[in-house]
Amino acid sequence: EVLGDAAPAFLAGVIGAVNTNKQLKEANPNSVLQSAMVAATLNLSCVPSLGQAALVPYKNNGVMYAQFQVMTRGLIQLAQRTGQYRNINAGEVYEDEYQGDDLLTGEVYFQRVKGGYRDQGQKDKIIGYFAYIETVTGFKKTEYWTKADVEVHRDRFSKSRFNGPWKDNFDAMAKKTVLKSLLNHYGPMSVDSKLATAIQDDQKVYDANG
Repeated sequence: EVLGDAAPAFLAGVIGAVNTNKQLKEANPNSVLQSAMVAATLNLSCVPSLGQAALVPYKNNGVMYAQFQVMTRGLIQLAQRTGQYRNINAGEVYEDEYQGDDLLTGEVYFQRVKGGYRDQGQKDKIIGYFAYIETVTGFKKTEYWTKADVEVHRDRFSKSRFNGPWKDNFDAMAKKTVLKSLLNHYGPMSVDSKLATAIQDDQKVYDANG
């Protein structure tokens, strides 16, 4: 009913996500459905390769549950749908690229280095993550977190920090976290928008009673 004609493809994505994850197979079925319903109402796919939304297993008191998580591409999709953003981006910052920041204006300065750590693919030299937005009104804002900042946030707020995307793809989760923070604090959005709903419902866990 929520998805209309798109329901079969969406449900196939949910089934595929569960079938490829042993822990999700063991999760409370209602929690899987509740988490998938959040993604459905936001019109975000749960297919892992699309990177829009994820169903992440989480164990509490010996019972496995599913947790809804919006991913970087999902946030970008929802932001684009508002029609209020001209540009939006998130990425890694390597040790030789960071040039400092202005505490007064909040501006952060980076410079890609030709032949540097990025070009060499030295992932161990990633020291932080940035997110950037520019609205159709011309407002621009950049947010930068160090890798340590992200790890502190993960350990404090994520119930699934030892498995799922945080374990398998830390960089993607880090970029999503910084972008989510930037959109939440500085991005234009109405309180009833799907972007606001995604930020509010991100990392929620649903028990057997929903």
